[in-house]
Amino acid sequence: MFSPLTTRIQKFAKERNWEKYHHPKNLIINTFIEFSEMAEHLISSTPLSFKDLGGPILDELGDLIINLCHFAGATKIPINDISPADLPSTLSPEQVAIRLLVTLGHLAEPLTWASEEESRNFLITEEMPQILRSALSITLFFAKQLGVCPLETALTKMEKIEKKYPVGQFEIDVHQFSRKKAKYRTFYDKLC
Repeated sequence: MFSPLTTRIQKFAKERNWEKYHHPKNLIINTFIEFSEMAEHLISSTPLSFKDLGGPILDELGDLIINLCHFAGATKIPINDISPADLPSTLSPEQVAIRLLVTLGHLAEPLTWASEEESRNFLITEEMPQILRSALSITLFFAKQLGVCPLETALTKMEKIEKKYPVGQFEIDVHQFSRKKAKYRTFYDKLC
């Protein structure tokens, strides 16, 4: 299901010479950033249902799927044949998001204390493929509850990203990336 997206993401990064920044630790930190941006849409003084959501949360869901697929591609973890998690349809969006957050924490655990160099030479733990598949499965459940196709959502977001960062016209601002990473570092460290 996700192999066309994963190939497209890897091509996107390679064409812009961004691969050096896309090692597992940075990718998992960025996944937490995208998760937190999606979770912002779930903050409400009244209980939310999936039918209350839409619009902006779809962009964030697309980013989250892209990041999980990018992590899978960078770590060479196969993610084919993933279906939505078998969770009760009565779960609220917040409950599903919390399950996803816990799963992402487990995925990040081996990278918690790794330096960037160690992250580049990262060895996949035995549990990591299953944890990544679980994270994607929960994300697919979230998309299913929203009534959207996860691959379509991610590809639509990928088109926006490609337009925003055309080949040859954008060089990554390492300082901007570091500031964004530092902003969410405390959040990430508390989870792991």
